[in-house]
Parts: sequence; C-alpha cells; structure tokens
Amino acid sequence: MPPGENVGHGMPLSDDFSSSTLGIQWTYGRNINPDEFFRPSNGRLSMKASFGFPTNATTLSVMPVNHAYEAEVELSIPDTAEGGLMLSSGKGSGSRATVGLRKAEAFAIWGRVDNYIKWNGNHIFVLLRNNRGDVSCYYSTDGKQWTPFENSTGVSGARRLSLYAAGEGEVVFRNFKYRVLE
Repeated sequence: MPPGENVGHGMPLSDDFSSSTLGIQWTYGRNINPDEFFRPSNGRLSMKASFGFPTNATTLSVMPVNHAYEAEVELSIPDTAEGGLMLSSGKGSGSRATVGLRKAEAFAIWGRVDNYIKWNGNHIFVLLRNNRGDVSCYYSTDGKQWTPFENSTGVSGARRLSLYAAGEGEVVFRNFKYRVLE
C-alpha cells in the first residue's frame, strides 16, 4: 500500500499550504481570480475576505467523498473579518453549518441555532465533524484539547466543505486536516 492519507475512493484532501500553488483538491467560484484572493506558501494560506456572508464570502472548497469525516484548521483573523469552516450544499439558500472566529467571539452556527462564546485574541483552531449527516463543531486554543460547542445539527444535502473569509482584510489559515472516520 503506498504511503499517504487514506480517504477511500478519492484524493487526499488535507493541505499544509507549503506549496506556492493551491492543490488540485481545491475549488473556488467562477468569479474568483485565485491570484488575487489566495496566497499559499510557507505553511499558510492568506485568503482575501469578501463582504456578504454567506453567499458572497470568499470560499475555498473540497468535496468529501466520505460519509463520516472531520476537518480541522488553524486560523487567524484581523478585527475586520471572520473566518472558519463551512459545510454547505453550495447553494446560497441551502442549509449550512459554520464554525469560526470573529472579533471577540468564537462561534458555531447552523439553522436557527447560534452558539457564541467570548474569545480573547485573533487566533483559534476549529474542527467540524460530519458523522453521516450529524454535524458537531469544536474549538481549541492549541489544536490538541478540543471543546465542543453545545448542540449538534443535521445539514441536508451538504457536500461542500469550505474554508471561508468574510468581511474586510485577510484571514490566514494553517494546516487544513481532513480525517476519515469510517
């Protein structure tokens, strides 16, 4: 068996952003100029934020092929933006779950359920777990000890897992990790 990440049928989806080009697992909107919005290199991805969440936020997406997985990422934000992970159908009005950080608060949001906690600083680790449609979200200060947000949700038709940046400025992502739970 060759070395590497086992994602079942498909390609590895994790990315440490060590290359100066985006990996082939990533997709983005037709109206996005990747050279203007995404700058990967030296273990970090700088993503230019766009106004208007969620439909107009800047997103960089992968399409998981597994029914049970988790994804985590480390991120830093300016005070003028928010960023995180989003699981969605890819349609503006479809259901979605987000976990991320904005000025002074970490959050997990889905449907009509909003989970907010006060947060000091502009740096966080977030994790989204999708176990056959049952979605739960977590946060961490160090990427080792995870704390769950209250509640979980179902996200119907959600096949797009995205890094997103909304607001103004640049959100910096590091170490996107995708793990199969099956």
